[in-house]
Amino acid sequence: MKDCNNQFGSLSVSRGREEGMPLYEWAPIPLCNEEECPLSARCPYTECRRTHCRVIKGIVSSASNNILNNHGLKLTNSQKNRIGQHLMPLYIALARMYVLEAGLLSPQVETKTGVKMHSVYKEIRETLRSIDMVWKNIGLIDNPVNESDFDNYYDNMEAEVQAELKETQKKVKLNKRKLK
Repeated sequence: MKDCNNQFGSLSVSRGREEGMPLYEWAPIPLCNEEECPLSARCPYTECRRTHCRVIKGIVSSASNNILNNHGLKLTNSQKNRIGQHLMPLYIALARMYVLEAGLLSPQVETKTGVKMHSVYKEIRETLRSIDMVWKNIGLIDNPVNESDFDNYYDNMEAEVQAELKETQKKVKLNKRKLK
């Protein structure tokens, strides 16, 4: 498949042409902001600080190219538009959350009521759920599964996170008791 990345990451909605038809995608990659980036100290792209965030761009372009390379010839214009206007913004949000999550010192935060999981994990799960549903609505899933299967998967993931959180809270309480 022809590479159509001539506008990728810019504020332009036009990404190029594929098979003679225009390809539209809303995928504005944020500019690198070294001062505010949670990955600044670990960033492998320090030579590119004045351009788009290469970490986010890599995640999003990988998702976009994967879709086009695996489904491109079979897609209708309507499907391509929904991918570009619905699915790609979700991948950008997901990539931004992954950057935030990777920059956390701990997956937990301490509040007045106790230790809790950082809210970015819930947002990641919800965005993944949304991506799965958009994939299904566009018709890109080769082996369709019931919507309830997605719900069970994410409900089980949430239950595991809550169980880990309770276990961590028990350990924190025990450690506080030992320190007294």
